[in-house]
Parts: sequence; C-alpha cells; structure tokens
Amino acid sequence: MASLQAGLLADADGTVDGLGASLAGASEERRYIEILRLLQFDSIPFFGENGTSLTVPYHYESSLLGAKDTGVLAPRTRRLAQEVVTLSNSLPISSSSSVFVRTSEERLDVMKVLITGPADTPYQNGCFEFDVWFPTDYPNSPMHVNLQTTGNHTVRFNPNLYNDGKVCLSVLNTWHGRPEERWNAETSSFLQVIVSMQSLILVSEPYFNEPGYERSRGTAAGQQASKEYDANIRQATVRWAMLEQLRRPSPVFADVIARHFWLKRDEISKQIAGWIAETETLVEEQRGTARNMANHLTALKRHFQTLKEEFKKMTCPVGLEDSEVNKENQEEKKGSQVGEGTNPEGDSEGPSASTDTQQAPSSSQDATVAQLPAHFNVLKL
Repeated sequence: MASLQAGLLADADGTVDGLGASLAGASEERRYIEILRLLQFDSIPFFGENGTSLTVPYHYESSLLGAKDTGVLAPRTRRLAQEVVTLSNSLPISSSSSVFVRTSEERLDVMKVLITGPADTPYQNGCFEFDVWFPTDYPNSPMHVNLQTTGNHTVRFNPNLYNDGKVCLSVLNTWHGRPEERWNAETSSFLQVIVSMQSLILVSEPYFNEPGYERSRGTAAGQQASKEYDANIRQATVRWAMLEQLRRPSPVFADVIARHFWLKRDEISKQIAGWIAETETLVEEQRGTARNMANHLTALKRHFQTLKEEFKKMTCPVGLEDSEVNKENQEEKKGSQVGEGTNPEGDSEGPSASTDTQQAPSSSQDATVAQLPAHFNVLKL
C-alpha cells in the first residue's frame, strides 16, 4: 500500500512531488483536474492511538459508541466496503465542481465529504464540508449527513441545508418525496446521495428549492426574491466557504483546500468582482427599495477585500512550483504578443475565452487509483 499510495496520493505533508513539472504548459482546467484528482479519495486516521477518541471534529461522535464493528454487523461492513470501492473511482471532478472524500482508517462507517460549489451558482468555488455516518441498520436505512459549513450555525445556505447542518433530501429520508425518490436498500448508494447534494441542492437559483416557491418562478416578485436570496448566499459563501476555509481549513481536507484556492485565486477574484458589479446594478435599479440587497452588497465587498488579503498571503503549495513558473512565463509571453498586436491563439476574434467551462462529472478515474481500496487497511471484514 505504501509505495502505491505514495506515487498517487499526497504525502503526509500534503505534497505531490513532480506533478507541477508534468503539467507545464497545460490549460487551467487540466491543471486543476490533474492536480486535485490525486487528492479526491483517501483513507486517513480519524482516531487516536487508543482507537476510541477522535482526533478530528466529527458531528456524529456520540453515535459511534453503540456502533462497533462486530460479526452482527458483517452485512453492513460488506456493503460499506462496496461503497468505498465505488467512491474511490467514481467521484465527480471538473474545474466547475468536484467532490472529495476521506474515510476513516479505523472504521468504515465514518467519512467526511468536501464539495466545491458549482459554477454559475451562488456557491461557486466555495468549499462545503459534510460529516457522514452510516448507522447500524445500514443499508436498510440511509446514511446520516450533516453540513459543517454553517457559519457556526448562523447561516442557512439553502432551503435544503439548515443552519444546524441538517440536509433535507428525499433519498436521505429527511424530506417526504415520491416513493421512488426515497432510499432503497437495494438500489440506492452513497454516490447517489453525493451527486444529489451537488446537483439538486447547490443550484443556480436555490430560492426556488423552498416548497411552494417554485410557482413564483418567472414572476417579477419571484425573481426579485430569488436575486435577494442569491445576494445573501453569495456573501455568506465568500465569508464561510472561502475565507473561513482558508483561515481554518478542515484538517482532513487542508491539502485540497490549499490547492483549490491557489489554483482558483484569480478566477475567484474575477467571479466576486462580477457578483459585486451585478449587485450594484440591481441596487441602483431598485434605489430606495432594496435595503436588504444593499446590506448584502456591503458585506460582500468587505469579505472580498479580506479574501484578497488572504490570497496575497498564500504561497505556492509544494510540488506545484514548476507549473506556476511555466504559467507565469506563458502569461508574460501572451501579454507581449498582444502588446505587439498579435493574437497568441491565432483567433481573429481575440484571445480565447476562459477555459473554466463546466464539465460533466467523470464516472471513472485512473485504473490504478481504483485499486487503492484493495490495499486499505479499513477493509477488515
């Protein structure tokens, strides 16, 4: 396991040796995917040497006391092992939005998930962490999922995401839905739950996720309410899913968070500047009647200024230096060519657009990475 994992995943200090050089000259999107995909899935220690006390914050700590892996739970353990195999090679990854999972080395029923907010949503490029626990009667009942990115329980990021961390989804049986939408022990999976959170909750107009609000979509009142809702979520995303993650990253995802924000820092700055300009226009158009939106705009500007200061403090993650140097050289060359009146892309319409286009989640990863679960010491059946 050691030699295989050292070659594919981050070392203990969070480095990916030699990766920067291999990506010299790659597009922004490819650099992001190839660097982050090696950190998508891993099994790490969650407990101390005694095997009972957690060394990382975990929402379901009290639930673990009565759920030890015994022979009675063997069917549950086997199903969890199957989930781990699936997760190791099927997690969505793209420059738009990606999913990262950390499983406990000591027991299969303890996991954490990090989802980066999808493009063109008020969650864009934020990092949202979830704690996951698989109860003793799993898979007869679904896993329990709790959002940890809540601004210390002050922010309800979505009608389906409560400020206490509760996640409302039909497949989790936490929301009444049609029978075919609810958890099915034979056909449902944790990957399905993850993709549902990514694509059904972290959406472009979350206001309309509230039951009954969908009927106001397309009306002037509905669209106005949706835009105000988005303005609030945007400033909360910058404060809690960006700033807070940079300052106090989750210990199990610190390597992911550092690389995500390092590679996306320029894009994020442009993104937030665009949010500010858009909100300023809305406030101006509704002068005197958009007090809430004006307050959200003030908060967004304040958080953005602080975020830019945090970006300035960042240093290139170890192992990515070569790709950064090459990127800077390319940008200098492009600027020189443009200054001379030459389009470096050979396109008569001007420089090419950003390469950060939304990519459908990949259903497979490197075949070698898929072998990792077979070597994990968590698979003790």
